[in-house]
Amino acid sequence: MLYGEIHTPIDIEKEISLMIKNKNLTYHELDDSGLKYVYLGSEDASGDSIKVAIYSRVVMSPKLSKSKKFGFSVQLNNNLPFELSYKKGNTDIKSVERPGWTYSQNGIWYLYLPMKEDGHEIKIMPLNKKQNIYIRIKSNVIKRKGKFSKILKSVNEEEKIKIKTIKKGENSKKVTTSWYSLETEKQFQIQGATKLRVFSRVIMTNELNDDYLIYVKEDGFDLGTFYFTTEISDKSIVSNSNESVSKWRSTWLSVPEGNHYYSFILPNLEQNNNEVLIRVKEWKKD
Repeated sequence: MLYGEIHTPIDIEKEISLMIKNKNLTYHELDDSGLKYVYLGSEDASGDSIKVAIYSRVVMSPKLSKSKKFGFSVQLNNNLPFELSYKKGNTDIKSVERPGWTYSQNGIWYLYLPMKEDGHEIKIMPLNKKQNIYIRIKSNVIKRKGKFSKILKSVNEEEKIKIKTIKKGENSKKVTTSWYSLETEKQFQIQGATKLRVFSRVIMTNELNDDYLIYVKEDGFDLGTFYFTTEISDKSIVSNSNESVSKWRSTWLSVPEGNHYYSFILPNLEQNNNEVLIRVKEWKKD
């Protein structure tokens, strides 16, 4: 279940209105000072996580038939920024604010973020100040009802890491679960349409580093970035080494009809210096 919200930058920014599929959609100009958005994921609606879509278009000459390259950097909270680059074709989309020009096809990038009380902050900066780029951000709070049907195995079955968890209470018991390490890319073959819940956690070799990113590809194409923040678990450890692990975090993937391949990869960023583990379950509606 999705609840949609359009976000605007916190500062007063130039904006344009584009008529797309009989709807007037507002985009904001990415100028030299960038665009800053706050409180994403602090919506009143309760949910498991938030899916943030960053839509981008570059201004083009209506006579240009070739695709045009453009890009910008995205900084989430206080993490290191990462760059997004696109090569998009022309369209017949125009705006009253810039007559005589057209706008490229959409560049789209997704961020999957946990809900939190004070929300998340996103800062977008241009890579080339000569490009006229316009940004639109929309988010959806994700809620799921249903149950798990099965745990999924990776395409190339590898040795898994066992996590031991002590469930405390009157009848305390030990539960062992199996996780894949993302020290190498992991790929799953999925038959859609279905929903996946992706669980992740880290082996806490650096307890001061409690957030991490995971890139996801669908059939070889970039799908989006999952961002997680966590903390050390007081109930779980690595079975064979007794190393500390974090509490698990999760997010969702919607798989379309047909046979698809999903790859999970760690970006080459400083904040991923803890070993990241994942576990994927298929979800069925009630």
